[in-house]
Amino acid sequence: MAEAVTIPSADLVQEFLTEKGKEVIKKMFYGFDSAAMVRKFDGVTDKLILADQDVTTDLIREWNATMATTDDAIEVSEVRLEVAQLKTELKFILRSETMRAYKAYLKGAGISVDDMSIVEYLIQQPIEKQMQEMEDAMWQGEEQSSGIGTRLLIERVNGYRKLAYDAGVAGDATVVTTGAIDNTNAVTKVQTFYKAAHKTMKNKGMHIFCSYSLFEAYQEHLLTLHASADQQLQEVKGMGYTLQGIPLRLGAKRSFLVPVPGFGDDDALIGTRSEFLAYGFDYESEWTNWDIQKHGWETWALNAFPMGFQILLKKPGFLLVNDRL
Repeated sequence: MAEAVTIPSADLVQEFLTEKGKEVIKKMFYGFDSAAMVRKFDGVTDKLILADQDVTTDLIREWNATMATTDDAIEVSEVRLEVAQLKTELKFILRSETMRAYKAYLKGAGISVDDMSIVEYLIQQPIEKQMQEMEDAMWQGEEQSSGIGTRLLIERVNGYRKLAYDAGVAGDATVVTTGAIDNTNAVTKVQTFYKAAHKTMKNKGMHIFCSYSLFEAYQEHLLTLHASADQQLQEVKGMGYTLQGIPLRLGAKRSFLVPVPGFGDDDALIGTRSEFLAYGFDYESEWTNWDIQKHGWETWALNAFPMGFQILLKKPGFLLVNDRL
């Protein structure tokens, strides 16, 4: 029979309910790669109505003494960021072996209990797995109508690929025919894709999101065309986002090809700007806090939370997809 647990269950429960337990939840929402690339809207528990403004006519005219108003110059379209209700349920059985492993981990890492609590240690791998699931769902999520009540995150929400694809089908995005992209044509195909953007987007700089496999094909083709090409990733910071990518040689190097770990592994492309990619969630509410339940030797940690994604500007020339999406 295993030794008795060396940390009282009550202390474990308290660990989950402290600020450190809350920080673990915060890390889950903010810690995966693509969370840094997009605009984040915290406190979304159901839906958030956002607005996009577009000036639809010329405003400046020749001066004269007659008042000639320009009616309906600004068109306001409503964009709805909705979140799905999700949950995670974990079960722990703390034995002396667990505590020895925890202490050995601290010693090997050269850190103390103050640097990593038992709660952080217990759920670091589950949190990393959840962040990977969030990363994939952000881009590859596609809501399924079947299996309600048992759907995984990636089956419960629509990610940016689905949202961009639907916009292309509806005529709310420019669909660029590139055909298959590989290491013999990637630079040419990406340039073709870029050229389809509206001049305003080119002037501001477009972010072209892709898989790592396409990104590597682009690098290989670039070296074939320009043996001395600079392929260093550059950091781009904007309105609530940070990303890294290679600047395109066209467009005064204001536009970037950006590899995304959650994008998938194909030759699809999405062109927009990061401030138009919205990510909604809520980690501050009471509902999001850990719910701890004890059943004999078992300690259950339950966490419920909302999450959802949206593209804020869907308009030809400002949102681009290729025919491989």
